[in-house]
Amino acid sequence: LLLLTQRWTVALIGGGALIGAAAAIFFYTGAPYPNNFVSFFVRQVSENPTPGHVTYILGAFLLENTARIGQGSPLTVIARVQIMGLLTWLLLVLYLRNGRLFPRWRGRARAALMPAEGWLHVFNLGAILYLHVQIYVIDGWIDYRVMAPHLLFSLLLLVAFQRYRAVLVVIALNVAFAGVFWSGFNALNAWKFRGDVEQRAAFSRALDHVLVYDPAADSAWCNTILTQGYPPELTELPAGIGFTVNVNDSVRSPMQSRYVLADAMFDDALTPLAETPIGTLYRNDAVAC
Repeated sequence: LLLLTQRWTVALIGGGALIGAAAAIFFYTGAPYPNNFVSFFVRQVSENPTPGHVTYILGAFLLENTARIGQGSPLTVIARVQIMGLLTWLLLVLYLRNGRLFPRWRGRARAALMPAEGWLHVFNLGAILYLHVQIYVIDGWIDYRVMAPHLLFSLLLLVAFQRYRAVLVVIALNVAFAGVFWSGFNALNAWKFRGDVEQRAAFSRALDHVLVYDPAADSAWCNTILTQGYPPELTELPAGIGFTVNVNDSVRSPMQSRYVLADAMFDDALTPLAETPIGTLYRNDAVAC
């Protein structure tokens, strides 16, 4: 919105500073995730802080993500194509509006887009695309879920300014891929609505008198269970019992949870307590509870 001042330098520096401040607050207050770019970058730079190594890391990550733009589900690819297509159209219109070439197109370009409006779209779509490629990840549904709101915002703004042609092209593209969306959505979500009620009941019965909330526990960890996923059966955990989900392929010691739900025993400190439909419930004897 700083672009409305018509002072491009102020808008870019001010907008960049605000985004940088928001990112700094997020990284300072958010729980660190060991597998994202920021954590990887900090580890690499701490080991070798030379400018050449830093440049190599940034360049390698940029090339790796760029190569993934055409990979993945057709829905994720088409979302990236829509963003890049809109960016190309916006930059072309802005160039024709101010350029000396193609003078007969200049009038149409001026009617198609105002400078502040066009650069707002470029900043909205271009910045989030670049940040994904440079410091986040182009993979699966990760970039889709983050960039989709930016695409929707630009489309709604185009509708508000009656730029219907560009919006109609995007709508037609999405209608053409409606079948792909339906099959992709079902593959991701249909199982969530077909839960096995009997299996949940069996899971609940397996935990009876074995997993019990202890209001007098010395630590809150004594009333938690470490799991290896988000199965629907976790809704049957006894009241007061919290669960922590292991996001990595292997559990890192030391484990703080009193209980562990896993397919097989992977630590000598684990004592089997009960067999459930989704794995074995173990007691973690390494913690003092």
